[in-house]
Amino acid sequence: MMDTDDELKQLWDTGVAAPIPDISALLRRAGTVKRKARNKMIWGNLLLVLTSIIIAWVWIHYQPQMLTTKIGIVLIILSMAIYIITSTSMLQFLFRDEPDTDTASYLAQLLRLRQKQEYLQKTIMTLYYVLLSGGMALYMIEYATMLGRRYGLIAYLVTFGWIALAWFYIRPRTARRQLAPLNEVIRQLEQVQQQLKG
Repeated sequence: MMDTDDELKQLWDTGVAAPIPDISALLRRAGTVKRKARNKMIWGNLLLVLTSIIIAWVWIHYQPQMLTTKIGIVLIILSMAIYIITSTSMLQFLFRDEPDTDTASYLAQLLRLRQKQEYLQKTIMTLYYVLLSGGMALYMIEYATMLGRRYGLIAYLVTFGWIALAWFYIRPRTARRQLAPLNEVIRQLEQVQQQLKG
């Protein structure tokens, strides 16, 4: 029993800690996470710009008659514009790709990135879906009345069923998938920081 206590005391006194991971590999992985997030955001913004152009073309080409349709189109384009503007300001942060040699400052950058992504996914996406849903509801009034009550109701059910699926299932799942690699890199960098301090 005494020998075991002595061995434990020796191990404790030597301060044997878990091995510190390869910091350069960790920083490369963090850079890869930032690059993937940047590329997804660029493609998403381009798709939203293209969608906005198509919607504006439909407005000009088909000349809707009802005011609700025009207000709906404005709300839809506004929802996309708000998302594009907010995510573009985040893109500037994502283009800073050279990690500092100081892991503490790079960790602080990644924490700010996570904070910006959470803001984008919670606040801005909520605003996006509210404006988009309101815009779609107003836009569809003119065309739903042309379809008649039965088919108009079906069109509304399908449209808002899709929006509900996107809001309650696709959006949270996408947010978790986007934040998971970033959270893992942040967790590992925090462990490195704690080991270097201790």
